[in-house]
Amino acid sequence: MRVAQRSMYNSFVSNMNRTLANYMESNIQSSSQKKVNRPSDDPVGMVRVLNYRSAIARNEQYESNTNDAAAWLRSTDSALTQAQVILSSLQEKAEELATGTLTSENRKQASHEIRQLFEQLVNIANTQYGDEHLFAGHKTGTTPYQIGLAVTATNATIDPADPNKDKAPVWEVSGSSDTTVMVRFPTGGELGTDEVEYEYSTDGGETWVTKTLPAGGTELDLDGVTVKVPQEPRVTVEAYDPDKPTARDNGSMLFIREAAYYNGDDNDPEPKVDSYGSSVITSTSAKGNFDKDVRIRLDEDAFANTDGTVKYSYSTDNGITWQTATATTHAGDGKIRLNVPGGYLDVTPGAAGTLAAGQQFVVRPQRANQGLEIAEGEFLTVTNAGKDIFGGLYTPPDGRGPVAAMDGSAKNIFETVSEFLVWAETGVQAGSQEALANLKTASEGLLTSLAAVGGKEQRAELNLNILEGSRFDMEDRMSTIEDVDLTELVTKLAQQQMAYQSVLQSSSMIMQLNLMSFL
Repeated sequence: MRVAQRSMYNSFVSNMNRTLANYMESNIQSSSQKKVNRPSDDPVGMVRVLNYRSAIARNEQYESNTNDAAAWLRSTDSALTQAQVILSSLQEKAEELATGTLTSENRKQASHEIRQLFEQLVNIANTQYGDEHLFAGHKTGTTPYQIGLAVTATNATIDPADPNKDKAPVWEVSGSSDTTVMVRFPTGGELGTDEVEYEYSTDGGETWVTKTLPAGGTELDLDGVTVKVPQEPRVTVEAYDPDKPTARDNGSMLFIREAAYYNGDDNDPEPKVDSYGSSVITSTSAKGNFDKDVRIRLDEDAFANTDGTVKYSYSTDNGITWQTATATTHAGDGKIRLNVPGGYLDVTPGAAGTLAAGQQFVVRPQRANQGLEIAEGEFLTVTNAGKDIFGGLYTPPDGRGPVAAMDGSAKNIFETVSEFLVWAETGVQAGSQEALANLKTASEGLLTSLAAVGGKEQRAELNLNILEGSRFDMEDRMSTIEDVDLTELVTKLAQQQMAYQSVLQSSSMIMQLNLMSFL
């Protein structure tokens, strides 16, 4: 066979390029330590590698969120533990004051310490993680508690004929005082209507100042503190008996005391309901305990004013999956009740009483708690509504108030400690005895909150272990697809280097041979 010089040189170049290309490919793998560097290297493998990288990135974000949540919870745990120590100290003080063996000077000393402990509790309730408050709900940039003045009234009554008798009287207090201010009444009457004489003391009842609230007057002037008396309903006070010792049950008394006012978020408002569709809706109302948004979709036309059934679906994962259900309608009801996890939704259609298929609703709970996503669709709550732990006074959604959180129960730490301070500063021994029992109840409530936080901390720790294990597993599986075997690669590089050198050397030798070399 005749071999032309052109054909020979083309073959040399082709062999050198092919051998060099293989050598360079191994060199690239050596540089990157990966055998899949381009989609063309392994199309299926590259898809799997990209999927793993995406999953690992999500996993790492969940790990970061879990670590952040754990840090929030550790701060919360620390704050509540400090509060528990303070409550234990207050119980010891209550035991001392309840015995009645302390002198007046000892009582004053104890009351000074109680006031400081109360204010330290407020500082703990205002604890921050970074720049965000732990006990303000979603309002992490708002200081949850501030100290003000409030009124505790004893033996004050409301006229049964008062049209506002079912409302709680609201006392508005302005000014400041370093001690509890006691107010008693030499003459009785309806505040804001009758002329009423009153006396006040700022030294625990040792000395009294007498003043008069004129008929139609609305404010008690206590020299630095002003108390606006309730208007709806009006309050009637009883005169005290001067022949009996000053006591809570001797006539009506007011105690103007230090109190903690809550400014953060709460979970009290009813869930909001958003409606989407062409149907005319008169009203919607959701009731229950919802921990996440619930989407509801009518799967067929619904008739609120006839006996029958209607099929609908609901989703608790933002529409990813749906569950079907059936509701019953009744003639004359005018509304349709749709039961969903956590509660129900009542829908009142327009005058026609009809809801079209495809009409959707979203129940959005008013959540004060802020959570971090620690797994797909799983959130760990890290903030708290302070009023549900520490209590205090707050203004509810209906605007009335301020009122005592926790329905005024002894679990309301701030109100319990505040009233204990009142009895300590005014020398009411029976009040200190009551405070001892109430402080124990408050402490038990706080321990429950601590246990809840501890459970979340444990969940965060377990979740982190799971995430780390999952990440290691995915990284290992991805490595088997894209990472190169170094031992194999080094051997391969040596072989390809030798092959390339052989091609170069043999090609050079052959190209040097021609007829002129033998003439």
